[in-house]
Amino acid sequence: MISSHPIPGNEEAIYKTINRLIRRGAEVISEATSAVHVSGHASSEEMKLLLNLVRPKYFMPIHGELHQLRRHASLGRQVGVPEENIIVVENGQVVELSNGKIQLGERMPGGYVFVEGESVGEIDLEIMREREQLARSGIVLVTVPLDKYSGRLIKDPEVITRGFISPEDADSVVPLVRKKVVDLVNSNGFDDEKAITDVIRGLLKSETGRRPWVFVAVTKA
Repeated sequence: MISSHPIPGNEEAIYKTINRLIRRGAEVISEATSAVHVSGHASSEEMKLLLNLVRPKYFMPIHGELHQLRRHASLGRQVGVPEENIIVVENGQVVELSNGKIQLGERMPGGYVFVEGESVGEIDLEIMREREQLARSGIVLVTVPLDKYSGRLIKDPEVITRGFISPEDADSVVPLVRKKVVDLVNSNGFDDEKAITDVIRGLLKSETGRRPWVFVAVTKA
């Protein structure tokens, strides 16, 4: 019997586990088919009972979203905790208790701490956003080899895609990208990586409807 709701993000692993159990002959009863779910959290009346038993002088709700914290604070007021002794805070907020009074202090900067293998806090949110975008859209790498004296192409540009399109689609899209780069360099003498990148992005958007990350490297020899 699996009585809990799946934690968001764990659904696939849970359903795979259920399928394995069924294959082994088990009868699986879950909240998806039967009313077996019960909350692991206290009800409002149970929280008021706890407040009545403890009778705190100061009350600071913790654990939950802001709307849940404020709702919890209202339960404290209902059981008689003075308004001035109830405080609701968010992450990074300093709480000061001085001379019998509780108040908010300065807010300390804070954020996510990412753990990757043995690395703790060495990557930041910007890197994680880049990885999310790479996962959603893929990447296109274009190398443009130029003669350093004439500025002309030494050979055809190299185009590599990863996580963007299937090999079958690449057979039609990659030649278009290569031709566009050749036309740009030969007709306009483009050697500006950003200018080429912008043109390729526009081409890929019009041809595929998608916006992969595009990186252009101009090499001169």
